[in-house]
Parts: sequence; structure tokens; C-alpha cells
Amino acid sequence: MAESKPQRRSHLIERGVKKPNIAGTLTFLGLRSLDPILQYNLLAGGGAALLTKLGITAATATVGTSLHTGFKAIDSLGLPLPRLIILGMAAGSSLKQSYWLVALSQEHFPPITAVAVSVYKTFVNTLNTLLFLAGSPWH
Repeated sequence: MAESKPQRRSHLIERGVKKPNIAGTLTFLGLRSLDPILQYNLLAGGGAALLTKLGITAATATVGTSLHTGFKAIDSLGLPLPRLIILGMAAGSSLKQSYWLVALSQEHFPPITAVAVSVYKTFVNTLNTLLFLAGSPWH
């Protein structure tokens, strides 16, 4: 008779384990809420400075090109439309993923998973922002 070996979980998210994890949820919500702040700082000038230090020519926003929508919260960001779109994409992905975890998912999501997923998502958004700044013909 063959000896049965315990199955090793190789997935980051424990599919099929239906129980909440408050620490993991709070960790994920906290880390994902920081991502749009990082992306804004990169889009507002920090990304261009970082690219310049790396020897990469970055597109610079033309003075006075910030979008005026009439919404104080958006106008106060001082970003032109293309950069606002990139920021909106980062904020939207954070909101969507947070909604998924809180309202839709029933999977066990421990803190280590929350950190790993958040770091990966922030890395991808940061790469997207820096590539936009490095290769954008739009200011």
C-alpha cells in the first residue's frame, strides 16, 4: 500500500480555506492604501528625479499644464491629464483589490500573503509609472 504524503500548498492564497484573517486584511488594506501615495509622488516629480539619477531621460511636465476640473481634490494634485490617468489607474487597482478582499473573497488571507501581494502590486504599478515617465511623449 502506498504511503500518502501530505500535500504541500504552493499557492500564495490558500484557495478553499474559508476563514477570515483580520490581521491579513488590515495589513493588505494598509499597504494597498499607500500605493497611490507613492505613485503620486513619482508622478509629481520624484519619478523624473529617480530616472535622471539612473541616467534615463524623463519626460517633464510643462508648467501650467495641470488639469482644471472644478473639483478641488483633483485640481490640488497639480497633474496634467495623462499623469492623472496613471494615478487613477493605481488608485483604482488598489480600491478594486481592497473591495475584492473585504466584500467578495472568502479565502484565508494571512499577513504574509498580504505583504507579498501588496509588494508585488506596488512594484508593478511603480514600474508602470516609471516606464510612462521615461517613454511618454505627453507631458
